[in-house]
Amino acid sequence: MSGVTSRRMTLGLALSGPGGVTKFRNMLASAQMAEGCGFDFLWLTDRPGLDPITMAAALAATTQRIGLIPSCAAPYHRPYNLARRLASIDHISRGRMGWMLQPVADAALASKFGNLPLADVATAHAVAAEFAGVVAALWDSWDDDAFIRDKASGLYFDRAKFHWLDHQGAAFKVRGPLDTARPPQGLLPLLIAGGSALAEQLAAGQGEILHGLPADLRAAQGERAVMSRRLEQAGRAPAALRMLPGILPILGRTPTALPSGPGPLPVLGTPEAIAGTLCEWFDSGAADGFIIHLPDTADAIEAFAAGVIPVLQRHGAWQPSPLGATLRDMLGLGHAPSRYAEQAAQAVA
Repeated sequence: MSGVTSRRMTLGLALSGPGGVTKFRNMLASAQMAEGCGFDFLWLTDRPGLDPITMAAALAATTQRIGLIPSCAAPYHRPYNLARRLASIDHISRGRMGWMLQPVADAALASKFGNLPLADVATAHAVAAEFAGVVAALWDSWDDDAFIRDKASGLYFDRAKFHWLDHQGAAFKVRGPLDTARPPQGLLPLLIAGGSALAEQLAAGQGEILHGLPADLRAAQGERAVMSRRLEQAGRAPAALRMLPGILPILGRTPTALPSGPGPLPVLGTPEAIAGTLCEWFDSGAADGFIIHLPDTADAIEAFAAGVIPVLQRHGAWQPSPLGATLRDMLGLGHAPSRYAEQAAQAVA
């Protein structure tokens, strides 16, 4: 299907506990509740319990509409293996997969994997950028229509639409090709968590979702302006990146103490007040949508959705995505053409 043409607020969901993270039935109940309430995607953060990618595969087979974005810590995956797993789940889910790449320069985490830690944060982000580029290039090993499967001619695939990678970089050497057909979306949307200039640079170069943590509307508008400049420097259009700030809604009560330190912005009050804040940010262009941080209980998800989402819908900022929409469609990005198809089109032009 074609990409979304009108501007539409994207609503993602991140679950932070206290649900049973080793009990899949609990996670499935939360995911199905989120899907029924109309959330566009579920961000499967990396926390103690079930592996996010394995959980995404299970949820892909037990949901119908909601997008799934598992966290992946780099460089503790290998590009080929991760590209194959994510592409496979994108096929299973019929185009509902994304991925979140987390640069890591942490000795304690590295020791769990038996690896040496990266020297510094800058190096970690440089390796993550190369990692993301290799994964995306592996997904282009085959053109969308490479597999003919023609019995009469005996041709299984068109050799002109098959591509070796032959990547040799500072951190990875990968010949390819991927032994999985190109994902239904072409490229899976990449989520980067912001908060630093290095993360913003990574998002500007290769990300399609930036999850920021601005303190207020003015800060969000400033972050949008900074990212527009970074995208221009990277040779990308501003519309190539979706800005999705983190929001912590607090419904129906005023707590004695708000969460402190870096994290999603707390928004207090009635459903109308929360929806009004989201619409103000969306209408001003400071955000393309939001990632809502909630406890992973069906009651918390249902309470937010029943109170806030109808107000957003009446405002005209949000509407449910149609069945069969890919995650890229929900984000307003549309199908991603292969780099080789783009090169061929430029050569003809």
